[in-house]
Amino acid sequence: MNNTRLLSVLFPNWLWSLPKGNGRIALTFDDGPHPDTTPALLRALDELKIKATMFLVGMRCEGHHSLIREIESAGHAIANHGYNHSRHALRGRRFQKESIQQTETTILESGVTMQKLFRPPFGSFDFTTGSILKELGYRGVIWSVLVWDWTHQTPEHLWKRTQRRLHDGAIIVLHDGHPTTPTMISMLPYLAEAVHGCEWTFDRLSS
Repeated sequence: MNNTRLLSVLFPNWLWSLPKGNGRIALTFDDGPHPDTTPALLRALDELKIKATMFLVGMRCEGHHSLIREIESAGHAIANHGYNHSRHALRGRRFQKESIQQTETTILESGVTMQKLFRPPFGSFDFTTGSILKELGYRGVIWSVLVWDWTHQTPEHLWKRTQRRLHDGAIIVLHDGHPTTPTMISMLPYLAEAVHGCEWTFDRLSS
């Protein structure tokens, strides 16, 4: 049993993928918002008619409330990625709870609706994380397709990595706000063509 399979057994209440057989794909983006990359990402998603879920970093939301509103206005779901992108596993209850709550407060100050979904930075979490999420009314979300798009690759190489892992019910994680984000954006048309070719649809996550 690989690590992901083992973790999904230990943490069955977390969302690892969507139900198979419905032809739904969840495209998710971590680490935004960022004024240098998020607008271009939103334009690309609009051109491709893709609705996605954005897991936002609380610290990056500070001072960018209009950009958060643009994300919502474009039809994307907004969710919680912790406050300063620190690993949550083994950090203790106080740190983890404050990270989640502070991010929620900052996002909601923008006047948007936030899904009660939390993706821990680096996928790093423990049983304390799960306990806190239950207390706060959240659901944890991981992924089933990790593309490593923050590394320096060509759009074609990124697409090959994605294509090998793509499946019905996939939760794909990509990254906003990185120097490599423009390359990732250039890969999205390949993904959109493949998903539509399988007669699947992109779907936002909701709590």
